[in-house]
Amino acid sequence: MTYNPSGGGGGSVSSVFGRTGAVVAATNDYTFAKLSGSAVVAQLPTGTSSSTVCIGNDSRLSDSRTPTAHASSHASGGGDALTLAESQVTNLTTDLAAKEASANKNAASGYCGLGSDSRVAAANSRSPALRASANVALSASATINITALDLAVLNGDVWVLDYFIPVTVSGGTAGLKPIFTGVTSTLAGTMECQGNTTAVTATTYARSATPTTALGTAFITASFTGFVWVRAVITVSGANGSIRFGLATGASAAGNILAGASLMATKI
Repeated sequence: MTYNPSGGGGGSVSSVFGRTGAVVAATNDYTFAKLSGSAVVAQLPTGTSSSTVCIGNDSRLSDSRTPTAHASSHASGGGDALTLAESQVTNLTTDLAAKEASANKNAASGYCGLGSDSRVAAANSRSPALRASANVALSASATINITALDLAVLNGDVWVLDYFIPVTVSGGTAGLKPIFTGVTSTLAGTMECQGNTTAVTATTYARSATPTTALGTAFITASFTGFVWVRAVITVSGANGSIRFGLATGASAAGNILAGASLMATKI
């Protein structure tokens, strides 16, 4: 800007912002940086459009709004992914240290994996053992089940079962006949039975291809303490359930199946 003073306290501007002659103010001659003071609200383009500004009493500053979904952007690979160190999560480091490593699955001193039937994969070579801890009383003309020896099974299982059943007859003639019952499941197979008959020193053997029907041969037919041994190969079908073993009694049975009756079972 060039200023040319003249007498009498007046003057004229001969040039400003590169313009000369009779100069008048033009748009953009001045910026806010060249001015002092503050702009008043009336000087601002207020409103709700993209080219206006929001002022203090605008309701949008205090109304309730549902946040825009954004959790996915915090995930790995998102636009603003969050990263946490293990130490930032309470007890995570110690909890992870206490977990069994997957590398120990089926390893020595590790843990067993499960097969497609949700059982231990090596179950074929292992024999679960069950043992009755209390006597089971005999009664006449009934099937006396030893529920403590119930074996849980799955549809399609094949089991080799070995039962040892000690029995004491206190009166009458028991005439005990082994029999299997499928609880929910359908059973088929064979059973081979051996045990005392009329005296503790006398034994007999019998075999049946219908394990769910009472054996035709009776054991412990007099008053004494003896045993019945049964080996059965049972195929399970129809549904998951259990295999139950019992003894069908004669018309005058009295006494007990003794505590200690046991089962050794092997899945094949």
